[in-house]
Amino acid sequence: MLRNISYIYSSNLINGLLGLIAVPIGLHQLGVTNYGLFAIYLIFVTYNQFLELGMNKNLSRHLAQAENIGEQVTHLRTAITIFVLLSLILLVLSPLIIYVTANYIFPVPKSAYWTLKVIVLLGIIDYLLSIPTNIIKANCAAQEKFKHYAQFSLWSGIFKYTLTISAFFLFKPVYWIVLFILSYRLIDLLLAKYLTIKLPAQSWRLNFNLKQIKSMFEQTALLSGIQISQTIMLTIGSVITNYFFGLATLGVYQAAFNIASKLWFFSNGIGLVIFPRFSKLIQQPESKRQAFLDTLKLTLRVSWLGYLLLAGIVIFCASFFLKLFHIQQENIHQLLIILFVAIAINAHSDIAYNYLQASKIYWISFFLIIATTIFLALTSLYLKPALGVMAIGWAWLLSQFLYALVADSFVTKWDIGSVIWKSLATFCIVLIIKNLAINILISYLLLGAIVAWFFIALYSYRYCLVEAWLK
Repeated sequence: MLRNISYIYSSNLINGLLGLIAVPIGLHQLGVTNYGLFAIYLIFVTYNQFLELGMNKNLSRHLAQAENIGEQVTHLRTAITIFVLLSLILLVLSPLIIYVTANYIFPVPKSAYWTLKVIVLLGIIDYLLSIPTNIIKANCAAQEKFKHYAQFSLWSGIFKYTLTISAFFLFKPVYWIVLFILSYRLIDLLLAKYLTIKLPAQSWRLNFNLKQIKSMFEQTALLSGIQISQTIMLTIGSVITNYFFGLATLGVYQAAFNIASKLWFFSNGIGLVIFPRFSKLIQQPESKRQAFLDTLKLTLRVSWLGYLLLAGIVIFCASFFLKLFHIQQENIHQLLIILFVAIAINAHSDIAYNYLQASKIYWISFFLIIATTIFLALTSLYLKPALGVMAIGWAWLLSQFLYALVADSFVTKWDIGSVIWKSLATFCIVLIIKNLAINILISYLLLGAIVAWFFIALYSYRYCLVEAWLK
């Protein structure tokens, strides 16, 4: 299992670094306003990714639990049939989606209106082209063939970011940039053919068994609904920023968010590996399942501390990174620091989130995310008059702190001691943020301690996650 995690981490690390380099290049070549337009495409693609993640997680769980090849083929054929039907519905609804997005979700100046409509259309095409490779990736994850999965992800990411960076230099209109980047989906089809495991024979044939379609669709719809609600939570800050502050400020906010979100490199790698394993472990006898839960509780405690310490290290490196890439906007630096902590806590919560989904506790996940989203939006609006766009950063931090506490409580039950020490640990990191510019000497002394604590936490985390129950 450790080998599987290392495969995914290696791939994610390289792609994360390429994505990190792409942000400042995009800012310099496009300017903050056009980067704001480009960010809307990225947000739209994020919705697509989380929509298919709901589909793929359900398919991955079915394939992991299947007892023979015949069952796997049935699940694959049923899933492919659902994908085809949803694609047809999406094509029919695309004019409405484009209109609503351009007029209500992301209203833009008239000069950018036509460009935005083209970008949304290209985002829909991006999703349709991604379906075959997403099915193949779901099968790889279910079979725990993470070496193949990582190879595909690595080369797919290299081609994607190479095209992205090249497009920033080659084109000025944002829609040409997006169209150029979109060609990587065609490359993905070739990569999937040669780098991943083949699906069982006859898997691509449609299955018109209405009972099987209905059963899988009901589960998939709920999972996709949860994923979409999570995407709304992740992107509501962008919607509020564009609506109240305009495209230029959206470009600033999204640049900070895109950089800070690279912390998900850690949680995405673990989440991909543990979900199919959770699905199997939950079906074990009571004694084994209880031992698994006891170790999972310890893992969550170490994870919280580890991600906070990771955020602390990244915060100290942020100034160097921004100077290296000549990012001068002070508000990007301030937003980055806050978002690093918020996203670190969100990354920690991914363990509990995967546990809830593997346990089929869907409605709790759904309502928890919806409540967090509402809290995030209301807090942003309440703080906006006093803090401006920084209000969204602080709202993110507060909402993710509460979200993680509640999500963990469904795994560990309610533990007041755990709540207190998690609150104190988070408060200490926030205190470092507030005093970072006041006393830089103390901050660098703290850095040494943070680095030491982080490696201790990493070792403990490895023991909890790998040695104890993922062997």
